[in-house]
Formats: sequence, structure tokens, C-alpha cells
Amino acid sequence: MRGWRGYILLLALAALAGCLNVEARVRIFQDGSGLYIDRVEIPKNLVDLTLNQSGFGSTTDLTADAAFKITQQLENVAGVRLLDASGEWMPGDLFRLTFAFGFDSLEQWNAFAAKAQKVNLQMTSKALEPIKGKEKQGSDTEWNVVFHIEAGAVPPIQGAEDGATADPSLAGMGLDMGSVKIILAGPAPAAPTDFAPGADPKMASRQDDGSVLYSGGLTMLASKKDFQARYIGRPLAPEELAKQKAAAAPTPSADFPKVMRVVNERMELERAKASAQTAVTESFFDLSLRIRADNLVELSSTRTYYGPIAATYAGREAMLQTLIPELSADYEMSVKKIGRTGEEPGLAIIRTRRRPLPFDALSQILTRSKADAQTEYTINIKPLIDAGDLDQLSATTLGRVTLETPDPISGTNGNKITDHQVEMTFTAQQLQESSILIVRTGAAGK
Repeated sequence: MRGWRGYILLLALAALAGCLNVEARVRIFQDGSGLYIDRVEIPKNLVDLTLNQSGFGSTTDLTADAAFKITQQLENVAGVRLLDASGEWMPGDLFRLTFAFGFDSLEQWNAFAAKAQKVNLQMTSKALEPIKGKEKQGSDTEWNVVFHIEAGAVPPIQGAEDGATADPSLAGMGLDMGSVKIILAGPAPAAPTDFAPGADPKMASRQDDGSVLYSGGLTMLASKKDFQARYIGRPLAPEELAKQKAAAAPTPSADFPKVMRVVNERMELERAKASAQTAVTESFFDLSLRIRADNLVELSSTRTYYGPIAATYAGREAMLQTLIPELSADYEMSVKKIGRTGEEPGLAIIRTRRRPLPFDALSQILTRSKADAQTEYTINIKPLIDAGDLDQLSATTLGRVTLETPDPISGTNGNKITDHQVEMTFTAQQLQESSILIVRTGAAGK
């Protein structure tokens, strides 16, 4: 699956080529809500290379690839929204990717940031002493904002002061990893002095709009973890705060609906896959084969579904039974409610073949070999089970196979129930490694 790999490949190539320009823009309001905007600029030759390597048909697909991952990360996250996702060509053959977020509180943003490996934001405030002679005008408030880079939010970068490298083989090559800008806009204009506590004056500057700009080489993100800014101003009335938020809200790009259409299509596909996976993990198959002395095989199967999907899949099975004449003619179907301790009951779909099948008709799953007086039967269950992503299921028990033989059983790798009957349960791991039930009848060497 291509998802997210194209965007990661693009960033890696740009960083290694020394031409990755990053901008992070933060706006925090007095109530702790705010905006976070990521921008990355990458040269055209690397964009073209990434499109060829990843199989994407356009830069819109590449943008949607990153937006898809973000949308997945935002699922079940309250108070954080993707406001824009766009890609546009800039002067100098640079492709700019922009992702804008809105958040209702710093707590909600930081919960999302921990999940998505983004920066952590903090804000504290305190009331200042009124200016002498202007006590009636009230006192200002001081806000301190911290932009903190969590471990993992930025990949290891060659040339960082702490010695971290993207690849040991790159050390000492003197690569310029590009540039970074961090713009911090707070609840009020930045303080006239000491607006970036503890910062190198060459790194931080106060902008005309009252924001604080940190700028430098990309290695700055690895050498410095906390970027602070100090703001001073009057608390705003609710209506003033609402106007400030409305004025700051970003206008979605013309590409955003197109990008989200691609994202939504991929999300629907992922939900369909998840639904199929649920059908496997929340269901149980039971296949019963009875080999008769006349070389015919009686066959019955049960598929039991549990949880919220039970009624849906039971309805589907009933519809298939009705719509497919061969299925209705050959199999008798019944539905039975099955209890499960401490959980919702399941629905079992039971199909029994009306007439037995010749042994050879089941050669895809059932085989037989003879040596002297001994007969060996093998059942390969895997061809019957479409278990989806077995790696994700691991020890999940998917079902059971029961085999009844006309002659007494002398050996098996399954669980012998009676002299003529054996069963074996199958987990997803067994289906990956070995999905064969072996049953021997008769005595060897006779």
C-alpha cells in the first residue's frame, strides 16, 4: 500500500539534497484555542522523482497521501480539525505543501500532537502590576508561550549540535539541510523587549505584526527543543476575541476539496477493509466432513458472527441463499442464535449439503493416500478461508474442522474425539504456517 510512503520519501530526498525549507506558524488565542500551520517547500526535480518512484499520478495525489495519514490520526480526536491541505508551485520551481489545523484547547492539541508526533504547545499567563498613574486603566497580562519539540516529532538531522545524524555515513559531509522558520503569534503583541526569553538574538526577532520569528538552518530543530515567546496586552472581551479568531481563520485553498475527495475515497476503502477484517475476527467457522464407506462425503458448515456485524452478515448469507439457485438447490440453510458468556449473542449460519459429494469432488481441500493397510487423510483448510491480514490476527481462533472416518483412527495431529472422529481448531498463525489436519486410519505395516 502506497499510503504515506510517498510523502516520507519526498521529505527524505529533500533533506538529503540539502533543499528542504520548513515553516511552522502558530497562533494561540487568549482562551487557549488556536491555529497550527505546517509548510514545506521542495524543489521540482525531487517532486518529479518522488512521483515516479511512488506511482502517484499528480501532486494532488501526493498532497492527498499526506492528508490521508493526518485524517487517520485525527479519527476519534476531539477538538482538532484539518482546515486546509494543499500543494502549490512557488517561484523558483518550489513545490509548497501546506497543512493547517485548528484546535479548541491546548490540551486537545497536545493529545493529538502526542499521537501524531507533532510539537507540544504550552501557555501560561499572569497579571502585571498596573502602571503608576494609570491604575484606572487596569493592568496588562503577560502570556508566555512555549513551542516544544517532542522526541520523534523531527527525524534525526545530520549536523545537529547533539551529534544526531540522519545516517552515520552522512556525518562529516557538511550537508546544508535547508532552512526553518517558526512564527509564534500569541494572545497579544510580543513584548517590546525580552520577547524571546533565553534565545540567541541571531535566531529570534520580533515582527511588525507582533509575532516572534525563530529562523535558522534545519539543524536548529535538533539542537534546540524549546522556542519561547512573551506577549503583553489587555484581556479581550468575548466579542473582541471572537472577532480576532474570525480574522485569523485561514481561507481553505482551491485544492482542498479536491484533496479531501481523494482522502475520503481512501478512507472509505480502509473502512471496507476494516469491516472485512472485523468479519474475520468476530466470526467463527465450523466445517464438518463425514467420509462414508461408499466413498461419498457428507458436508455441513457453520459460520457464526458476533458483535454489531452479526445481523448484517446473517442477512447477506440469507440473501445469497435466495438469489443463487445452485446454492439453494444443493444446501439447506438455517439460522441459529448462539450465546457467548458475558457478550452479545451471535448468529450462526448453518448450511448442510442435501446430497453427499464424491470424495474426489473435494480434492482442493481433502486428499487421501494409502500405504499397505493404512489410509492417510489430509485436510488443507486455507483455500476455504479468506482471512484478510493474517499478520494482524495472530492468535485469533478462526474456526474448527471436524472429520469423521469410516475406519477407526490410529493417529492424528488433531484432537481425537472418538474412534472415528477428530477435530482441529485453527488460529490465524496456524493458517500462515500450517493449515493441514492429518488423520490416519488402519495400522501401518499390515
